[in-house]
Amino acid sequence: MTEDFISTAFKADPIALITEGTRVATDSPKRDLTEPDVAAETAKVLEMSPNLVFSSFRGNDTDRVVSFYKACEKTGRKLVVSMKVALLLEQLQADKHLQLPRVGSGVLVYVRRKKEGSYDDSDYYKWERKYLDKGITAEQVRGRQRDLLLHLDQWYFPELIDIKPAKGGAYIHATTEAYNEEGEEEQQVVKNWVEYFGFSYHQIHASGHAPIDKVAYLVNKINAKNVIPIHTERPDLFASFWKGKLSLPERGKRIQIG
Repeated sequence: MTEDFISTAFKADPIALITEGTRVATDSPKRDLTEPDVAAETAKVLEMSPNLVFSSFRGNDTDRVVSFYKACEKTGRKLVVSMKVALLLEQLQADKHLQLPRVGSGVLVYVRRKKEGSYDDSDYYKWERKYLDKGITAEQVRGRQRDLLLHLDQWYFPELIDIKPAKGGAYIHATTEAYNEEGEEEQQVVKNWVEYFGFSYHQIHASGHAPIDKVAYLVNKINAKNVIPIHTERPDLFASFWKGKLSLPERGKRIQIG
């Protein structure tokens, strides 16, 4: 997909390229993982954990869903997702390029208690009801902890109170690390839950932001007449790999690109 974009952009002979540079830096402590790396690292956690493995990341990240599904296939576990993620997978199933797992056979759906807590149809929205028959409840997860990778949003942590996971499980934080005070507070809440339930903590994430060498490759291949870096703390570093026109944005100043 990236190469398709580069090829198409180059052919367009663009007058300007606006590019992010989040990871443009002289050095970065973060590992440059790919989605296959995420699948492999996740499989290792699944293999070494004797009990339930719980994970969280943005539910609309279908690439990550596929990576976790592949890790489950390799280790003999089943991936369990929320109803919202299940709906997304079904809606995108027709796109063969995504190669998404099928809900019901490849992926199970977590059914949490709502309202009366009796799993009655009336407790759920209409779109949720179709998942009740193919879903798995907290009680059922409790009985199959060694067989499952339970992927839910991090705000589903209270579900663990009903699941009552055995000690020795694992938690996979499959999203970016905190980068501001609010994020640090949220991450601390997650770690409190993890510690309380006796999970080991694992950070496994493939960033959607390219490192400096990949940004340099893209910029030089597209070869626009003007490069405008945004969303970066080191816009000056673009000059180290781009010798053409470089326009650094300044607050309140217009950039002439035509």
